Amino acid sequence: MKKTIFTGIGVLALGSLIAFTPSSSAVSGKVTPPDQVEMVWAIKGTDTVKTKATPEGSFALNLNPGSWKVIIDAKNPYKDVQLEKVDVTDGKPVDLGEIKLEK
Repeated sequence: MKKTIFTGIGVLALGSLIAFTPSSSAVSGKVTPPDQVEMVWAIKGTDTVKTKATPEGSFALNLNPGSWKVIIDAKNPYKDVQLEKVDVTDGKPVDLGEIKLEK
């Protein structure tokens, strides 16, 4: 009897953990020229996520659902790029495509 009670409690605890774990989706893109990227940021309210681009300029951010601002922090003399209202939906990847930096 005790074993059954503890097994049931363990299953309930695991189910609760899965039910309340925030889910995320990947937001990705590629920056050109690739060697001119300092950092890639995503901001939503007080949440901030950052990553570095690969040597090829690709990046991916795992973000929770909502509307995010994505910022490409460029090296001088290139200008930063801000993408407003990047909408992230649970479980659906978002491809921002090629982002070209300008001087």
